[in-house]
This record gives sequence, structure tokens and C-alpha cells, in this order.
Amino acid sequence: MGHTQRRRARARLPGGGDRLLAGLLAVLAGSAEGGPAGAVVAVEGVVVAVAAVRRITPRGMLAMRPGLPVATMALFCCAFAFFAVDGFVPLLLTAVDGRSVWRGSW
Repeated sequence: MGHTQRRRARARLPGGGDRLLAGLLAVLAGSAEGGPAGAVVAVEGVVVAVAAVRRITPRGMLAMRPGLPVATMALFCCAFAFFAVDGFVPLLLTAVDGRSVWRGSW
């Protein structure tokens, strides 16, 4: 392996993570763009992200097979719940309780 190949290999995220990041960024860019061009970019981003997730995650994760797949799904659910609550609590405190943004996000 030459010097440039090693540097390229280090620049990529392991296991298809770079493809997942590219797909998610395309989805965000497409939804921000709007219109038919934005929809095309968003759909392409979803296709790339799904292909990357299938490569990263163990087989049987969505089917909840015993072992590593179910443990991976449990970690994903816990992370999703944490970040959902982390984004919702400041919104709740500012919109419902009437606190300032500074006080609600603290």
C-alpha cells in the first residue's frame, strides 16, 4: 500500500460511515432546497444512507435476532430516546412554561 493510499484510507470513516454522512447531508440539503431538484437530492440521500446503514449494522438488526443485532438495536433506541428528549425539553420549557431560551436550554 502506497503513501497516498494509506492517507486516503485514514481520511475515510470506517465501515461506510462516510457514505452514511454523505447521505444524511444530501437529505438535509435536498429538504432545505425544496422543489423538484431538492426532492431528487433528498431521495438520493435516503438511498445512499440506507445502503450505508445496511453495511454498518449487523445482519438481523431490524428483525431483532438474538445476540449482537438486538444489542445494537437497543443501543440505537437508547441513543434515539436520549437525543429526542434532549431536543424536546428546551422546547417544552420555552413554549409551554414560558421561560426564556437561555433559561430553557440551561
